[in-house]
Amino acid sequence: MRRGFFIAAAVGLLFFFLFFPSWIIQAVSLSFLSVLLLSYLYSRLMRYWVQVRRKDTVLRGYRQQKLTIGLIAENRGPLPIHQILIRDLTGPMKGDESATYFIKLRGGERRELRYQVESLKRGEFEVGPALLAGSDPLGFFPWKLSLSDRTRIIVYPRVHPLRFPNNEGLPAGNIRTENRIYEDVTRYRAVREYVPGDDTRRISWKVSARLGKLYCLEYLPTLYFPVLIVLNLTTEDYPLKYRQHRAERAIETAASLVAHFVGIGQEVGLATTGELPENPGCQAVPIKPGNAHAVSMMELLARITLGASDFGALLANPSLRIPYGTRILIVSPPLAQERYGFLDDLMGRGYRVELFQIPRTAVRVSGGRGRFARHFIKDYGDELIETG
Repeated sequence: MRRGFFIAAAVGLLFFFLFFPSWIIQAVSLSFLSVLLLSYLYSRLMRYWVQVRRKDTVLRGYRQQKLTIGLIAENRGPLPIHQILIRDLTGPMKGDESATYFIKLRGGERRELRYQVESLKRGEFEVGPALLAGSDPLGFFPWKLSLSDRTRIIVYPRVHPLRFPNNEGLPAGNIRTENRIYEDVTRYRAVREYVPGDDTRRISWKVSARLGKLYCLEYLPTLYFPVLIVLNLTTEDYPLKYRQHRAERAIETAASLVAHFVGIGQEVGLATTGELPENPGCQAVPIKPGNAHAVSMMELLARITLGASDFGALLANPSLRIPYGTRILIVSPPLAQERYGFLDDLMGRGYRVELFQIPRTAVRVSGGRGRFARHFIKDYGDELIETG
């Protein structure tokens, strides 16, 4: 409607200029007509001169962690832009009020705009699109734009600090231990005097000849162990009361275990009965080292939901290749009685099995079984795990 009004005004001014011989009327008409045309041209050029792009297309963070969204606004034209409105839509993310900006841009000027968002839930979210609005200085020709690009935000589960004794595993790793059975002959530490009973193969004859006494070589004892985190997210295994809360707590436990063992340099894998929106059924990430591999597991845990697959079938799946000596960490609500025997069978095959159970309830295992370690996941608080 406004544009139609000003078109009519322009036609009227042109009519006065052409058909009224008075030079005063012609001068005034021409002046107003020039102002209208220049305002229209300036408004149209602004839409092409203003460029707003995102500094990051993907951001990753943890639940309740503040993330910084960056927008870069640029005036690519030679003329200044007196005022422009930029508003970024944060969607389900909780954003601060600075997501809306009124700015001025000189010719060729570029500015970086920043604000923070956070999420109270894990998952995958999008921030955007950004909305732009402006007009000519007189406000005759306003315009609006919606930018198509968005920032993808992956919110990981909350990670809690964990402490575990690491005194068993395979030799020649990167975890130091005092147990001499894990001495790594490729890591020399020192020499010491010979003690009766020492292996004669450890005697350093060169050092002994130089010092006139028998000396033995000592090596640095180190160990390592592959880790497989098995996360039970079968819906029917969680009682209806507190189901979502305890499932989230189990996911936080799995994420904390990933962060802990990757942090100490171990190879980690993940298997779960949870589902992804685009991939229903069990999910599995092979046992590998490295931070990049840890990111893939954390992204899986960020998007995982409760599933319908049977947890017992996941444990018995022959395609789930588990190297010898793997430390199998099972995060689950209380298991059915017959599954405890399967865990003992895993220990008999050379695996170290630990159960992380939510909630804490009495575990009664019949038949002399239950040799695996048990931990209990607390329902609330920053202290996530207690050992039972």
